Amino acid sequence: MPLARSRTIILGWPSLEALAVVFAGGAFLVGILGIALQYFNFFTNRRERKADVQILKSREHIDSPFESDWTIRVRYINRTFEKCMITYDGKVVQTLDNRNVSRDALPLDAGGGWNFRIPKGVEIKNKAWVIAKDGDDVVKKRRWEELLEVPA
Repeated sequence: MPLARSRTIILGWPSLEALAVVFAGGAFLVGILGIALQYFNFFTNRRERKADVQILKSREHIDSPFESDWTIRVRYINRTFEKCMITYDGKVVQTLDNRNVSRDALPLDAGGGWNFRIPKGVEIKNKAWVIAKDGDDVVKKRRWEELLEVPA
């Protein structure tokens, strides 16, 4: 009588076919779990992925076109702003264009930056909000005390 291949447990070990099915099922479940985690991460971190913006502060005295002691620097890393605008404590802060004309908002290319100057009479408050906007869209919002101070 010829020996037939057995699908039963031999000496306490399952057959290779059973191990292959268990291994394939486990790999499938791990793959599904990985995809589910990626989608969860994608949808929960949308706001952080939206833009990579740095908002910095610098103490620097400027006399022209208006007197100022503080500058808010905005650097945009990964995309362009159509209308880069900064508000400090609810008030729009001015910047200078390439012709030294004071503006509320300017376009900002990826990798570029602008210096927005806070006029001398404005009181600096640690709890004041500094908001970077692209037109009407809020891109980043930080308190004054949270901004990194860099040298002029």
